[in-house]
Amino acid sequence: MNNWASFFLFLNFLLVFSLLIYLSLENWGYYKILEDFPLMLSLSYILLAITAFYMIKYILVFFVAWIFKTQAATESYFLNILLINQTTGIILLPILVISVYNPTLNLILSAWILLILFSLFKIIRGAYLGYKTLDFSVYYLILYLCAIEFAPLILIIKLTRNTLTA
Repeated sequence: MNNWASFFLFLNFLLVFSLLIYLSLENWGYYKILEDFPLMLSLSYILLAITAFYMIKYILVFFVAWIFKTQAATESYFLNILLINQTTGIILLPILVISVYNPTLNLILSAWILLILFSLFKIIRGAYLGYKTLDFSVYYLILYLCAIEFAPLILIIKLTRNTLTA
């Protein structure tokens, strides 16, 4: 994130991910939640929530790296996450542009499938980097993945589901 191109590619990922969530809510029958807010305000809320999630995650992981003195491995892990997120944003952009003008369920589902595949690749690649560079046991690696990667996502999904159904 120390040059402009990297910053704008990550911003592209955040915007594309926000647009994917908005289009998904709109096409899967949750448009009643969105109709009270203007389009830009809804997208801004979604963008702010995603940005806050990534900022809290980065701060938490850097804090853990500071405690365990693993700054070098953490930087390579974040570079891995950054590059995969940037690539995901570039690949999903044309799909979402087409989906804005011609909204079909197949396009949105394919975008979600690509996002999930890239996220799984990101987690597997991060686990491989952590296992290779730090010589941790597999138990600690699984514990890390459950605490840092999966738990926040499950919490966000549960909170979102409760909010949308209420």
